[in-house]
Parts: sequence; structure tokens; C-alpha cells
Amino acid sequence: MTTPPPSTAAAPPPPAAPTPSATPSPVPQAAPSSSTPPPQAAAPAAPSTTTSGASAPVPTGNVAGWRQVFSDGFDGSTLGSQWRTYSGQPGGSPYGTWSPSQVQVSGGFLNLRNELQNGQWVSGGLASRIGQTYGKWEMRFRIDAGDEIKYAALLWPDGPSWPPEIDFAEDAGGNRSGTTATLHYGGNNAMVGERVAVDTTQWHTMGVEWSPGRLVYTLDGQPWATTVHQGVPSESMHLAIQTQPGGCQGGGGAFGCGVGNPRTTTMQVDWVTIYARA
Repeated sequence: MTTPPPSTAAAPPPPAAPTPSATPSPVPQAAPSSSTPPPQAAAPAAPSTTTSGASAPVPTGNVAGWRQVFSDGFDGSTLGSQWRTYSGQPGGSPYGTWSPSQVQVSGGFLNLRNELQNGQWVSGGLASRIGQTYGKWEMRFRIDAGDEIKYAALLWPDGPSWPPEIDFAEDAGGNRSGTTATLHYGGNNAMVGERVAVDTTQWHTMGVEWSPGRLVYTLDGQPWATTVHQGVPSESMHLAIQTQPGGCQGGGGAFGCGVGNPRTTTMQVDWVTIYARA
């Protein structure tokens, strides 16, 4: 979406939603438009991934008001059993697909890769198996600039119905000069949205603190926006992290479109941590 709508705005079609490859939940699918352009050719060179600035240690132990229930620093070379990867076509991305092969763990990082293969974008996404009602989630990450590839870190319902959805870091392609946070609620997918300026080509920690009727979005450990609303969910949800095509090219860019598309666009995650209410 171009900008997060205010709480009174009519809702646009739903954004791309997680499709786990194991025990999938129903996913709202945006109808492909006949005017959807084909994938753009990749640019001659790709930006290199970087570990600079990613040295913040994985948080361990409880924090005030919250009890840590899970953390992952993505050590080793395989994804832990607490995660499940996506496969298949993302909702709203008619010329892309998700593949578990694009989710890689190496060098202490989770890498979600996006590549143009045989005229189709192939992307990576995954979901946590840990569901809970209320809590605190944080993720330290960065992502390469690129017009086509969008990303989201979000909470997705454990049950069969959608919405709700809580996106706490999301953009739809471009130079990564900002990110959005959006609460989706109600049968018509109403939204309450926020946006903040931050360079996500550099390492930052984004998070959300979810309590009854209230969402606090955090950036590098500090609150940057608060949503107090009757649409805040009260059902069990789980973390999902995803990348996929359909950003600026699909008309959804919000930040700095026009930077082109590298051959490979990678979202790197340094660590993830989850807390329950103390």
C-alpha cells in the first residue's frame, strides 16, 4: 500500500499474507489484475549483504513486564524446528512464488533471498510455531534496496479467520527509507496505520508490544507509535517474516521508488526474540 490509512479510512485489498508450507491456514488472495506488468529485468549488479552493525547480542532473560519464551540467533546452518517455511504463490503476487530454498541460515544470520528465475521472482518466508495471546516481539534485521521486493514482519492469527493481522515492520519496495506498522481488523479489513522514517538497509531492531486494546511499536528499543483501538485482537497469534514481489512495480511502493532491481535482494535477520506477559 502507498500509505497506511487512518482508522476511519475504507480498507484497500489485503496485503500479501503468510502461506506456511506446513499445515497452511486459509489466505486471502488478491485477484490478479489483467494490467499487472511482468517482472522487471534485474539490474546488472546486486548490493552485497553486510554484517556491519549487526553485532547487538541476542537478548536473553526476562525484561520488565515480560517473560522471555523464545529467542533465535540463527547460529549453525539449518533452521530450527520452531519455524516452518513458505511455499506456493503469495496472495497479491501473481508473478512470484515462495520456495523453502530461499530461506537460508549461515554465518549467524537468517537470509530471505529474492531472485528472478526464468522470468518469475522466487522469494522466502517463514512463520513461527509459537502462538500466544499478547506479548512482545523483537527482530533485528536489514534488507537490500530494490523496487520490486517488499517485506513484512507481522503477527498472524493461529485460527482460521483473517483478519486480524498486526504488521510491525513493512514496506513495499524502494530505497528502504521508512517502514510502516498496521493493525488489520474486522470483516472488511479496516486498518489503523503508522509510519516512521528509518533506513532499513542498515541494521535496526523493530518490535511490537501487544496488550489488551493496545499496540506499542518499537524501534531500537524505543516506542515510536502507539495504537489504542477496539480492533486490537484478543486471540492467539504467531510471528511471520516474509519477502515477496509486487512492490513499487505493483503500485504499492511507499518509500523512494526508482532505485532499480538487483539480481538478488536479501533480507537478513540477526535475531528474533519473543516474550509473554509476566
